[in-house]
Amino acid sequence: MPSDDDISLDLGDEALAIDDGVSLDPNADYGERPKDLEAAAAQEMSDALKAFKNRAKEEDGRFQDATDSEYWFCICFQTRAQKDEFLKKMGWWEIGDKYLDGMRVAAELGIELESPVPPLPNLRVDWRLAKMAGTDEDMQEG
Repeated sequence: MPSDDDISLDLGDEALAIDDGVSLDPNADYGERPKDLEAAAAQEMSDALKAFKNRAKEEDGRFQDATDSEYWFCICFQTRAQKDEFLKKMGWWEIGDKYLDGMRVAAELGIELESPVPPLPNLRVDWRLAKMAGTDEDMQEG
């Protein structure tokens, strides 16, 4: 139950105070009023709705990018020896033996990809945990 301090209402010529500090002065000049208040209110609601719809579309695109799993493909051989030989002859062995960075493979082949690169999060390594885990970062840091 709100206390008397939460909401106050002064029906005199003074300001109307709501929520301890927010006041509305009924005599204040808030600028020129539109000639057609109903049309102005409708336009403002329309603009707000457009903004919400645009934001929803942007969020849908961001969600699709974040959850899209169709960013890889697979090349299979009959034996591990064939796969290893292929990677070595392509010069990709240094890139990896199972999962290869597609951007690096494209660069090795001289292919310039024009598709946008998604922004990566700014990650910080917790060196204390890295040292406990004995990761490669631990070797590089210290």
